[in-house]
Amino acid sequence: MWSYAVLLAASSVIFTLAERRWPRCSQPVLRRSWGWDVALLVFNAEVMGALVAIGLVFVLPYSTVIRFRTWLPLDWLAGRSAVAQMLALLLVKDFLQW
Repeated sequence: MWSYAVLLAASSVIFTLAERRWPRCSQPVLRRSWGWDVALLVFNAEVMGALVAIGLVFVLPYSTVIRFRTWLPLDWLAGRSAVAQMLALLLVKDFLQW
């Protein structure tokens, strides 16, 4: 079975070549607004992922959250600032995602 990174790279190459061959509208690969594309990529991957993770706490059954807390006690993090908690959430989310 191929890894996620290989499949992602292969699909990126395939879609880039297809877009170059049959473009919907002509445009260079690196447009003037490529920085905005990168910003949206980071926002969707990190910030929206964190918000979805926070939202899942309210959707998941309470017993699932309690069971998770016994595996990974996070009481020491509860007294920290919201910024520290968000950074910890992003870090844990990235590890769980990969």
